Amino acid sequence: MSKRLNDMLNEKILITGGLGAIGSFVTRHFIENGYTPIVFDSRPDFSLVHDLKEKFELVLGDIMDFLALSRIIKENKIKRIAHMAALMPDICQSNPSLGWRVNADGTMNMLELARTFDIDRLVFASSSSVYADKEDQYSHPQYVPISEDYPKNPTQVYGVTKLACELMAQQYHANYGLPYVALRFSATYGPGKLARHGRVALHSRLIEDVMSGIPIRHLQGGDQLDDMVYNRDVGLGVFLAVTKSDVSSGPYNIGSGRMCTLKDMADALKEFINGAVIEIGPGLDYYGNNSRFYGQFDITRASEMFDYKPIYDVRAGIKDYIELMNKLGLSRSPE
Repeated sequence: MSKRLNDMLNEKILITGGLGAIGSFVTRHFIENGYTPIVFDSRPDFSLVHDLKEKFELVLGDIMDFLALSRIIKENKIKRIAHMAALMPDICQSNPSLGWRVNADGTMNMLELARTFDIDRLVFASSSSVYADKEDQYSHPQYVPISEDYPKNPTQVYGVTKLACELMAQQYHANYGLPYVALRFSATYGPGKLARHGRVALHSRLIEDVMSGIPIRHLQGGDQLDDMVYNRDVGLGVFLAVTKSDVSSGPYNIGSGRMCTLKDMADALKEFINGAVIEIGPGLDYYGNNSRFYGQFDITRASEMFDYKPIYDVRAGIKDYIELMNKLGLSRSPE
């Protein structure tokens, strides 16, 4: 083992929200690559990582507790942080004040900690929700991939908080030279999302309902293409953004590199679950709210800067989803 690699593995990495639907995969990637991360989370829910619970250190706390996080960073000589803790869209929309406090003020807290302790790199979760609705060639039927320069105009509180985080990170970079990476995830799916992400967990609901023998009848949107990325690939993107050397500060798209439909997911589920009963209606807009957020991500920047190459197409993602649910002994998540 090279000295550089050995030094990296001996570095303590802090992961906020490392027990969540996406954060748990970030934790997995670090452990699978020889790290012993420190996970900071608000509750001791090991359901998504109980097979790994002896391989990381969990610290319970509030993302706004500057002193507690300061102690963790100082005592463990933390130099790199993956900030995944956040409230999801439905909660932010129903309680904007709470959504702002956790997402925007929480990230502001991490930026100030990173500045105070001269952190080498702060990587944090942003979202496709920072983008304006897809128009013209970027929507149906052409779906020209959108780059990080696509116009920003979030339509919900969640997206507003994420864009605010990015803008403040830009200011910290400009004022203090703080190295940061904002990762804009496309639509995601994976174990744990149904329980934690509410209405936007449609794809996880389909998978887990079928696994539980519940017939599926979704009346519209079966032909709608979208960039659906499996959470294990999202976790890979975060891991690479944290650990790769010479990563330029700024925003990066993290998507699947391809598009799929609900009908594609249904076909894969029928392949893996005998007797699956799935009826998906035709047309576009499977959420049925006249939104135009469906689209394709251009992931060139992440690929070139830190070698992000998604592994899971829809078939492989669903296969891994089912296998991990079974391995962890998880049944359909309560909504």
